[in-house]
Amino acid sequence: MDLETITIRPATTRTFLHTNVLRSPTFCAIMLGNMALFRIHRIKDSAQQNFRWAPHTSGVTNAKPKDYEAGGLVESAGLYQAWRQVRETEDALRLGDILESVESGEMRICKYVGFEEAKWVVPEPKAEVEDHQMASAASAG
Repeated sequence: MDLETITIRPATTRTFLHTNVLRSPTFCAIMLGNMALFRIHRIKDSAQQNFRWAPHTSGVTNAKPKDYEAGGLVESAGLYQAWRQVRETEDALRLGDILESVESGEMRICKYVGFEEAKWVVPEPKAEVEDHQMASAASAG
């Protein structure tokens, strides 16, 4: 075959819509039954003001459990679909709120730029810190 004899047929609107719907992650998740369940952690008002005005940092965000309260569950095809579902309600996600995947435990925090990875940070009890410092001093000396 010569390259001159090959013609490329432009995709019709119907073909374009059909293939995009079939490739949509939401459509595939619904058809395959792969809906994810997310736990919502709502940031408390006092911590939300600090979070809102803090400079943006990239990478994993450290979150303290004491700054959050339970906010329920949402089932959706993915993270941004969950955000979209909740956005239409009076309990829309705010900056600093966290979505945690119930299946994997992966946490994502809502920021101006989208969702970024987050993890819980629990401070060590003071007694264990002092014991650790004494053990370090003893092994050094």
